[in-house]
Amino acid sequence: MLVPLIIACGVVRPVGRQLTDRRQNQPPIVVAAWGAASVVGSTTLGLALALTAPGPPGQAPRLLVYTVGGGSALAFVLYGLGYALVHS
Repeated sequence: MLVPLIIACGVVRPVGRQLTDRRQNQPPIVVAAWGAASVVGSTTLGLALALTAPGPPGQAPRLLVYTVGGGSALAFVLYGLGYALVHS
């Protein structure tokens, strides 16, 4: 369980840079706060799913694929919705 946490800590800054406006120079604390808020939420949901998932450990890869696919689809939908609402 340590490897996913290390990966999550490593992506805080890139996620924060993606979520904040890159045309304006944002303070590093704002970038880190946005990245941490996003990554902590995703990591917490993944950990809760991993700890409460029914079934044998052999089904973990299938559950991981479903989780990543659903999370990616949700991220694209939310990004598109935000893009549509900001520019309207």
